[in-house]
Order: sequence, then C-alpha cells, then structure tokens
Amino acid sequence: FRKNELSKLDWNYNKVLGKHNIGGMLSSTAQVNSLKEFTAGARGFENEENWAQYFINASIYDQDRPTDQNWEDRNTSYVGRLSYSWAGRYFVTGSYRYDIAGRLAAGTRGKGFPGVTGAWKISSEPFFDVPAVDLLKVRASWGRIGNIGSIAKYYGYPKLKSDYGYQVGNGAPYAYGMYIENRFNQNLSWETSQQTNIGLDLNMFKSKLTITADYFDKLTYDLIKQQDTGWTDSFGYGAPYINQGKIRNTGLEFAASWSDRLGDDLTFEVGGNFATLKNRVDEIDGNPNSFWAHTESWRGILNPYRSIVGQPLYSYWLIQNDGIFKSDAEAAAYTSAGGERIQPNAKAGDLKFIDENKDGKIDDGDRVFKGSAFPKITYGFTASANWKNFDASIFFQGVGGVKLFHAFKQSTLNGAEQGYNRWDKILD
Repeated sequence: FRKNELSKLDWNYNKVLGKHNIGGMLSSTAQVNSLKEFTAGARGFENEENWAQYFINASIYDQDRPTDQNWEDRNTSYVGRLSYSWAGRYFVTGSYRYDIAGRLAAGTRGKGFPGVTGAWKISSEPFFDVPAVDLLKVRASWGRIGNIGSIAKYYGYPKLKSDYGYQVGNGAPYAYGMYIENRFNQNLSWETSQQTNIGLDLNMFKSKLTITADYFDKLTYDLIKQQDTGWTDSFGYGAPYINQGKIRNTGLEFAASWSDRLGDDLTFEVGGNFATLKNRVDEIDGNPNSFWAHTESWRGILNPYRSIVGQPLYSYWLIQNDGIFKSDAEAAAYTSAGGERIQPNAKAGDLKFIDENKDGKIDDGDRVFKGSAFPKITYGFTASANWKNFDASIFFQGVGGVKLFHAFKQSTLNGAEQGYNRWDKILD
C-alpha cells in the first residue's frame, strides 16, 4: 500500500503604484510518502476457485521467509519571494527557501537556499530606437538548490543490520545476527548546487527571429558520497557517507529560431541550439594528492576511472600504448636507460605500453588522464512546416568531445572470457 500526501499553503500579494510593480509570495509545503508491504508465498491449490484461494488451502509452502516493509518519508519546505519592477524596464526578484528533510539526523535536517535575479529591458528605454529590434533584454541570476536524493530513508536514525545466515560450525544450525555495517555520520547534510547565469534575449523583425544566449557557472559542493579518502577497511566496518568535494560545470548556451509565413496557408520555423560544457573537480578534501578511486569496472577486471582536482569527474585513467611489437627482437630491445627490459614477458604481437614516468617498468605510475564521457559540446537543429491540415517536422541532435571506454576487444579477443563467441580477428 503506497500513499503520497501533499499539503500546501500559499499567500500572494501584488501592488501597482504608478510605474512601480511590487509583488510578494509566501508558501509552505508538507509532503509525506509512505509504503506498507507484505509478501508471502504458497503453492499447490487444487481448487482454484476464488473462494478457496487462502493460505490454509495450500499444500506446498515456500521455504523463503515472508518479507515486509513499512516506511514513511517526510519533507517540509518554506518559500518566500519578493519582486519589483519599474516602468517595464528594470526587474529584480529575491527568493529564499528553507527545506527540512526527515531522513537526515536532527540538527542537519534543515538548510536554506537563497536566490536573486535581475534584468534590464533595454528595448523599453526611451533612448532606444531600432525599428528592427522588438526585444532586447539582459539578465543575470544567482541561486542555490539542495539535493538529498542519494541519501537512504531514515539515514538519520542509526541502526543495526540483520542477517539470518551465520553458521558457528560445519553442520551447525544457522544463527540470527545483527551488526554495524557502516559507520554512521550524524553530520551528513544537504548537497548544494550554486549557479550563476548571465543571459541575453533578442527578438527582431516582428519576432520572426528570436535569439537567446547564456553563460553559466555551476558549482556543486558538499557532495554526498561514501568516504574513500583517509579510510581503511581495517577499521572493521564500512566507510560512512560524508559531504566532500566540489564539482564545477561552466559553459555557453545559444539558441536561435526563425518563423515566418509564405502565402496564406504555409507557415514554417527553423531553429538550432549549441552549448559547451567544461566539467572539472574543484576540490576533494584540501589535500593536493587526494583522489577519488571509483569502483565501477568492466566485469570486475578493468577499472578505468579516477578523479583528481583539475580533471573532469570520472576521468579515464589509463596506460597508453604505442602500437604492437612487430617482432620478438623489437620487444627485447624495449629497455630502460639502465638496459633492463621494460616489458620482460612481451613477444611479437603484444601491445607496447608507454613508460610514462621513465622508471623502467609498467604500473599505475604510468597512467595518464584521457578525458571523460562528459560531452564538450551539444547541438541540435529543428525544422517544421504547416500547410492547411498537413504538418511535417524534423529534428537532429548530437554531441561532441565525448570519450568512450571501449571494452569490446577485452571481451572478444580474450580466451579467458568464456560464455560467448570470440571475435573472428582472434584468428590473426
């Protein structure tokens, strides 16, 4: 049984005094999401009539234990906003919201998120006299928002993990156990994103041409993640969740469209958009040598990711190669400054790995950062036409600057990977 309850209270105010326009809003929201669930199983109902479908009439009972869960998640928000404009030329709005999350520990559940926007409509100024321009407006904004989506429900209430599966000795009955799985962090709080935006809006030729351009700088800090710096498994339990690090995304966004009419029945519109993105880790924990060692891997064998300050999040951290050895003699001649073989077991046909740090061996010290899967540019194009009762449209989109980690060769040219066909190039 799932239940969602939402209650909301709003107060709005608006007043026009000559060229002054003043507005205000207060709002409060309370939301409760809950779930009650119970499962059990039985089989062997010889009589399948509806009146006979009760557990008492089953001849076979499932060995699995019944399961049940009962949870409730509560969140409350308070929002206030003030706006002011003068003569339809100058606009400013300030807002503040305070969110309280029931899943966090007492003392860290609530956090405030301010925001402010401003705009100048230049085309409404008396001195502006450009007939072709219908709208020219510059704007700017700054604000913060919070996120707790990755925090488990009831995280703020430390609890033991139960396990019905411990055997004291061979053949002994299974024992029921409860234990501390991960260290609890009572100071865990909201992850926050702070964004600055500067934009331009332009409409021309009776709004046939519309152009929008924006620059954004988004900083996400107090990231919610499981601690992997300064933590060791020898502590006896898993690492806690913490607020750590800063990630920055910056870029430009541009969009333009042209709409027009040909004759009485045909209208059309064409448009395009283009955006750039630069993603970087701004901070981990203040230690310049710290890194995030991501655990995602291909089949538990290839682990290509690492994040450090100055590189994109989830950067590829790889050992480069310089082709293959054409002969055994070439492999034997690949030596260090001291004359030692860099790849002692290499033979003709093996990859020649680059000794990046010149220490005479191939290991993690030779890994280099090779970009990430974040696209550096995104773009799109749309076109549509309407003629009487017919319409047609097309849409294209794409990304650029994306680096992909391609594990196809590892699985299809590797004799150790069983269970599916090899690539025919393994014959070479």
